[in-house]
Amino acid sequence: MKDEPPEKLYPSILIQNLLCGAGFSDNVNLTEIGMAINETINKCRMSLGNHYGDLFGGLILYGSAARNQADMTSDIDFLVLLNKPFDYFHELYRIIDVLYPIQLESDRLISAKPALKDEFGQGKIQLYRNAKKEGISL
Repeated sequence: MKDEPPEKLYPSILIQNLLCGAGFSDNVNLTEIGMAINETINKCRMSLGNHYGDLFGGLILYGSAARNQADMTSDIDFLVLLNKPFDYFHELYRIIDVLYPIQLESDRLISAKPALKDEFGQGKIQLYRNAKKEGISL
């Protein structure tokens, strides 16, 4: 990993540390951008979990960050899994309200879409199938 360009992200390591609650390993040289993205991901997960409570069914990171292709200009793409049926646009606005302060603080575009957990699991639309294939469950 030390030979990788500094603008690349190492999400498998970042997500492992995020999920395990561990600090960064001493033998892993994470880039400044990788640490910033990890911090942003953690804040998003916690804020959405606090906002939705039992309705929150998880968070899927997909896109360039999940594919190890993120750079300094990459956004962070999420599917916000919800456990019960919902009005798409109502929840989209709620998600924007929750994540907008984090986006301002991190100076990184955050794209998050609500998805019914059962429909995501069934891969009902192409976006869900792609996110299942390349995504990382948080």
